[in-house]
Amino acid sequence: MKTLLQFVVMMSLSHFMIGCFSENKEHFADDTPLKKMVCALPFPNDLVYQSTPDTSVIIGTKKVSPALFEISGYAMATAQKRWQLPFIGEVVGQTDTHVLVYEEKTSTVHFITPSNGQITRTVSPAPSPLTSKNGMAFGMAFTDELYLTTKALYSQVTENDKTDESFNIGITAKTWENNEQKWFLPPVKQIVSIEYQPVIVGDKVLIINPEVRISEGHSYQIVSLLTGKELYRGTTDGTYYWLDNACFIERTQTFVRRIDPFTQKEVWRMDGDFTNAHVSSIGNQLSIATPSPDKKRTARLINLTAGTLLHQCILPDLDGTRLEAGYVAKDGQLLLHFRKQSFELPGTNEYDYWVNYDLQTQEALWHSDFHSESISSLMPFAADKIEVKK
Repeated sequence: MKTLLQFVVMMSLSHFMIGCFSENKEHFADDTPLKKMVCALPFPNDLVYQSTPDTSVIIGTKKVSPALFEISGYAMATAQKRWQLPFIGEVVGQTDTHVLVYEEKTSTVHFITPSNGQITRTVSPAPSPLTSKNGMAFGMAFTDELYLTTKALYSQVTENDKTDESFNIGITAKTWENNEQKWFLPPVKQIVSIEYQPVIVGDKVLIINPEVRISEGHSYQIVSLLTGKELYRGTTDGTYYWLDNACFIERTQTFVRRIDPFTQKEVWRMDGDFTNAHVSSIGNQLSIATPSPDKKRTARLINLTAGTLLHQCILPDLDGTRLEAGYVAKDGQLLLHFRKQSFELPGTNEYDYWVNYDLQTQEALWHSDFHSESISSLMPFAADKIEVKK
């Protein structure tokens, strides 16, 4: 009887928690006209796109089942389909020259040439951090010779249903050829969750260390790719960000600046109130949204190259909808991107949509479909070719 009562209580608590974290059915600007965003280039609209080491080619993926995708390559300039892999798999990363695809069925990592889709090399069985299927791929980085793995406190690496004890909490570098450990870097602070993957540039590795507590400072390290030896450590009272377009940003309460983490040189700096600001980017534009006690927020759109202010405005209360980024379109219109990952269905979004916000009237003019993942993934590559269907 006691066991049954405990079960009922746990189920009730479970439903309560799901209700607390489930999607808010009212989204910002959901009462505005629905518009369809399209790309002027004929990219298929049922794929999600990502970059490759070859800037003339992007990859399109179509989910078949969780962590299994059809994978194709497309010419960036024309949207022409160049190739499609003959198997389903998952893109787990890339090197300077290859896209890496993990095929679960055969436990194989395929090295793909992005220009033609040719498989130039395979590694089988795949490294245990990939076969463990516990999200550790997010904390991995790759070269053609090495793979780097970040292990957090509660993550477990398994091989043949047994714990792989060769991975400790921290970052381990191993060879593809014979799985030999080259070096190990212990954590600066405890790694409870993986926030960033290591970033390999030339013969150096950028490591952004996790924030153990909010507002207690942040640090990053530059280490040797060959030995794992620390070459430099930077600290800040604020937060560091490595953005998708390979830009490194430092944000504190009083300034935001772009720096080169490998040389420590400042590229540009902007002073102001950036307390608890959300930082993100689309293409060559940096978005900074600074909240205020009245639930409004100051949105700044900045040119990432020059550090010049493109637009600044006060956004209204967004009804609890999560703002991902903003973007100033070629016609001067402000587009707001809202995205929230699903709590109930990992790997999916509760919503991913865009709103055209009029800077003059300070009103939302229209919103896109609430699942605009395909067009959102194209924005970093072809923002100037995205338009509203007439």
